[in-house]
Amino acid sequence: MSLTKEELVKDGKLCAVIDFGILGVGDPSCDAAIAWTFFDDASRKVCKNEMNLDEKTWNRARGWALWKALITYDVQKESDKVKAKEAFNPIQIIVEDYKKISSIKKCFFYWSRTEELNEINIFLI
Repeated sequence: MSLTKEELVKDGKLCAVIDFGILGVGDPSCDAAIAWTFFDDASRKVCKNEMNLDEKTWNRARGWALWKALITYDVQKESDKVKAKEAFNPIQIIVEDYKKISSIKKCFFYWSRTEELNEINIFLI
C-alpha cells in the first residue's frame, strides 16, 4: 500500500486523511488573495477598501497569494511556460508591494526542491 503524507494508518488500515485544502475558509484574507493574481494596483486598492480589510488581513492575503503563486510556478515552470509566467507575475507584484511598504531595496529568489523537501527562500535586502 502506497500512502501519501496526509494519510494515517492504524492496524494496517486507512483510518484518516488530513486535508488542509480548506484551512482558510472563513478568513477574508483567503478571498482577497486573488487581488494579486487578477487585479492591477488601482483595482487592488478598490478591493481592499470595498472588503473593508485591515492591514493584518491584507498582509495575510498577500501571503496566501504568494504561497499559491509559488506553488503554481513550481508545478508549471518545466511543463507550461505560459502558465509559469502567469504564476510568476503575482510573485513580482508582491515583492514590489513589499518594497513599497518597507526599507527593502533588493530581492533575490532561491528555490530548492527535492523529494523530501520543498524550500523557498526569498532574500530581501
